[in-house]
Amino acid sequence: MRGRLIWRYLFGQHTRLAFLVLGCLFVIVLLSQFSNYSQYQSQIEGWGFAQTLMISVLRTPLLLQAILPHTILVSAALTIAMACRRLEVAVLMQNGFAPTQLILPTILSAAAIGLFAALVFNPLAVAGHNLSEQAIRTLTGGGAVSLRKNPREVYIREDGGAIYVLIDDVVDSAAVLDGVTYYAVDGVHVLQRTLEAERAVRVGTDTWQLEDAVELYRAPGLEDLPPPEGFQINFEERALDRRIDTRDQIGIYELPDRIRLSRIVGAQVYEPQFRLAWLIALPALLGSLGYLSGSIVIRPLQRGGWKYDAGLVLLAAFAVYTVSTVLEALAIRGVIGPVTAVSVVPCIAAVTSAVLIWLKRGGNRILRSPFGKRAQAMHQPL
Repeated sequence: MRGRLIWRYLFGQHTRLAFLVLGCLFVIVLLSQFSNYSQYQSQIEGWGFAQTLMISVLRTPLLLQAILPHTILVSAALTIAMACRRLEVAVLMQNGFAPTQLILPTILSAAAIGLFAALVFNPLAVAGHNLSEQAIRTLTGGGAVSLRKNPREVYIREDGGAIYVLIDDVVDSAAVLDGVTYYAVDGVHVLQRTLEAERAVRVGTDTWQLEDAVELYRAPGLEDLPPPEGFQINFEERALDRRIDTRDQIGIYELPDRIRLSRIVGAQVYEPQFRLAWLIALPALLGSLGYLSGSIVIRPLQRGGWKYDAGLVLLAAFAVYTVSTVLEALAIRGVIGPVTAVSVVPCIAAVTSAVLIWLKRGGNRILRSPFGKRAQAMHQPL
């Protein structure tokens, strides 16, 4: 019972500090975005202060997602350092708590934040970013919902499978779809049929008929399918608002479908695979970084060592950024697998944390000499 109360206290402390740090970073990033887009107020008619503020607010959350690891490094260090400075760590250690036990609430809090960020924050941030892109295209004359000279992707879920329709251009208020490619897959996304047509002409409210169509592929055993010429596809017209646009981001719940679609059409899948793997591994990543940051700063007493700890935390942040950037580049190019790319940093952080705790608790005396003077402030190791 005593342990649960203490862990809830430390868990709450870190969670509050993490959101406080995230709030401060939100303001900084927001001001940066506002400064960046305010230049268009004098260049584009209809782009004023309100539009700049709206676009900045919508784009900031997705940028925050990328700096979550550094947020956790800072908030975890602050949580443990404050507990050390208030002698809470010293008292708890004298009552039998091990250093890892005291860092555990910070690890769990960081992992919970990572889970929330992946499942809730990411879809909202992606939606906000895409809304900002639509607003920019509208203000600059690109036409966020214009149906001209823009490719479209339509996804139709069916019983036992799905249909993907790729459209090169939509003209005459969606009366004609130019350059249509039709893919039908079964429930496990095995390709069943591929059709290509010069165009599709509207023949009903939500119905288009293929013209000059050819069948490129038909799975064995599907001889009873209708012929390609005169073949009709049905979907709601509002589905045409979905674009194939690299500027638009994809959330965690849509990434699996995008990966399957990319495989079907022969597109590159390394980047969406990495994005999905990164989001899935985010709780483990943030938890390991909370462990690393806590292991750097924890000691029975804080006596003038904050500069040294701050330097180590900044060094850790730089190392995490550098290694993560290299791994991401390798994964996006297909040099290494996405699982490998997202596993390296958490594993290194966890191992480094365990080694730091071992050194501070009385490991090899030569290796732990940099920690010795301050770690023995109470005349005993951790």
